[in-house]
Amino acid sequence: MKEEKVQTMKNKPTLSLKNLKNINIVKNFKHWIIAPCIVFLLAIIVFASFAGIAQDVSEGMNIGLDFTGGSSVSVQFAELADNDYDGCVKTVSDIIESKGLRVGYVQKTSEDGISGIMFRYKSADTEEAKAVNDEIIAEIKAAYPNESETNENFIYSQFIGATASQTLINQAFLAVGVACLIMLIYIVIRFEIWSGLAAVIALLHDVIIILALTIIFHIQVNTTIIAAVVTIVGYSINNTIIVFDRVRENVKENKIKNIGEQVKLFDVVDKSVKETLSRTMNTTITTLIAVIALAIFGVSSIQEFIIPILFGLFAGTYSSVLLAPSLYAYMKNAYDKSRNKKFKGKSGKKIADKKDKKETASA
Repeated sequence: MKEEKVQTMKNKPTLSLKNLKNINIVKNFKHWIIAPCIVFLLAIIVFASFAGIAQDVSEGMNIGLDFTGGSSVSVQFAELADNDYDGCVKTVSDIIESKGLRVGYVQKTSEDGISGIMFRYKSADTEEAKAVNDEIIAEIKAAYPNESETNENFIYSQFIGATASQTLINQAFLAVGVACLIMLIYIVIRFEIWSGLAAVIALLHDVIIILALTIIFHIQVNTTIIAAVVTIVGYSINNTIIVFDRVRENVKENKIKNIGEQVKLFDVVDKSVKETLSRTMNTTITTLIAVIALAIFGVSSIQEFIIPILFGLFAGTYSSVLLAPSLYAYMKNAYDKSRNKKFKGKSGKKIADKKDKKETASA
């Protein structure tokens, strides 16, 4: 009986790196694009749902105050912020939300050695909104009379405009665009045009997946996500270049001169991906450990940066291993086939090259 159980356990398929190396990566490309498509479609559904319920497009993506503008209230609780942080947050948040506003960001602060808590929420720069802010400040002071009497700077309020953030967004998109262009030129020079196009498409995939997962989990989108996207772009392109470098070496080694030989090209790309798979997975896991540690033990401002990084790590590894090499193989193969057709006569037979002509003449 025991021997039967052991034999059954041996026959069960297990998910391991060794098993992954037996998969035909390039030939299964159509399967690899299913997951990103599902994530993208799910993000559209979630976006439409939140935007429809709130009757506000910005709520569909949970755009933060960095982009929309709003009010910031900093309350210096001193020792109370250290001893009863959750209680202070709940009390002030309840006061703000009682005015029909939603607290979008809470962060512990320290100024001149005095601990405090900063609350940020969406509000317009109007006289009516300023009156509401005055009511909020008055109610917070009433809730903590002892703190407000002993500290003249107990509460500090200000309006945060979105103009600077808009400039930052434009500059960030410009920076990402220029970076992609330079990387495309570099990859084309070092490898070939199809490697560069595949790498840039993979980078766009990573950015879209980060934004899609942010929408699905309704994570607030602030300027930190721009830093996360730029970080992942650099991380992902590094993995992709390593794969393409191995592809180039294996192409030279296998001497694939007849462009358009699909089977050979696909096999070489598969081999190259599998040879770099261990290195890619080890790098990702090592980075993931550090990122998860920051997510668990870091403050809220760091966690806002870490969550998009986590999304990007998975998206970047996925595109570097499964998407970019497969895209390269299919694009190169399609081009090679079209180039072969140009060397065919009207009869459809391939015109002999110089080598064939010499052999025919000598015969």
